[in-house]
Amino acid sequence: MAGIKDIAKGRSDIYRVSPYDLSVKPGWNSRDPNDPSNAEHIDNLARSIAEHGVKQPLTIYQEDGKFFVEDGHCRLEAALRAIERYGAQKDMLIPVRMGDKEATEQDRVLSQIIRNSGKPLSPIEMGTVFKTLRNLGMSDSEIARRSAVSRPWVSMLVDLVDMPLAITDLVRSGAISATLAIETVKDFGGDVQAAAEVLRGAVDAAKASGKDRATAKHVKLAMESEEGSQEPKESKTADERKPSMRVRLREIFRDLKDIHIDGSGSVTVTFTPDTWAEIVDLIGVEIGKEDSDII
Repeated sequence: MAGIKDIAKGRSDIYRVSPYDLSVKPGWNSRDPNDPSNAEHIDNLARSIAEHGVKQPLTIYQEDGKFFVEDGHCRLEAALRAIERYGAQKDMLIPVRMGDKEATEQDRVLSQIIRNSGKPLSPIEMGTVFKTLRNLGMSDSEIARRSAVSRPWVSMLVDLVDMPLAITDLVRSGAISATLAIETVKDFGGDVQAAAEVLRGAVDAAKASGKDRATAKHVKLAMESEEGSQEPKESKTADERKPSMRVRLREIFRDLKDIHIDGSGSVTVTFTPDTWAEIVDLIGVEIGKEDSDII
């Protein structure tokens, strides 16, 4: 069986090999093929490689006599495109380094998140990695610990991956956040078709107000519009169809930057006037205006 040194040109910890000598294990590339930004990223990278070559080594590993990419799937695809479409030399060599020989299959899949040094993974792509790790027997708690994210976030992103294109396309485009998509589906009791209709309405409402991204506020507007134009489904009451204020509050608090914790453990959070007004409105709507003086 040929080793890495048998196909490499030169001797060091960085080897130079033909991209045609590398393989991609089916199902391992977490990049979302339906995301137009990925196609653009790879094409731009291919043009650069045709001009300057591959600058950052790929990480590979050997299995059953083949060499598989562990980290650098986009660079490999771009290198092949550079040759086949943009005039790069067919005998072009690309730099690679061998991964940890003791790494498990789980370790190698996880490295797509830990060691990702190119285009950041989208929520859908991270969910794909998490789902693969689940299928390899890793618990959500372990995935969260090793990925430095929360366990609920692991679960939510895996759920997102399994949603229909009507919803995931809105997340891909940036029209809605992954959190808003997941929470809206939950608010509809898992009825993804109904949730998709409202999310599309929320995006339209956001655009009408000059916004590129819909929030829970726009979901509420879309639902109010829908309820005014047709009879509600018998299976759901108005209260059951009402989105939870936690969706927007989670978005607000997740993006906070001005937080101070003193020595006693007290937490001070600074909001802009507009954000504070929105929080007051959200809580007031949910608990009743007469109780809004509690905040």
